[in-house]
Amino acid sequence: AEMRSLAYRNVVQMDALIKTLIETTCAYISAQIHAGANAIQLFDSWAGELPEPYFLRWVRDPLQQIIAHIRENHPAT
Repeated sequence: AEMRSLAYRNVVQMDALIKTLIETTCAYISAQIHAGANAIQLFDSWAGELPEPYFLRWVRDPLQQIIAHIRENHPAT
């Protein structure tokens, strides 16, 4: 609840946090692939809780960026 409240109050700060999470997640998944992972699964606990504009901004768009990064950097995966 605190994080959601912060996100709504300070969209710029939340966007910065999401950007960091995207970069970190891409690096982590890449390391997992290099280590031989056969499958990667992403979960988002907020997906069903956010109003649509925030869902698109903080869930869908970041997931699309992560997927695009993995496809570009690991095409054989």
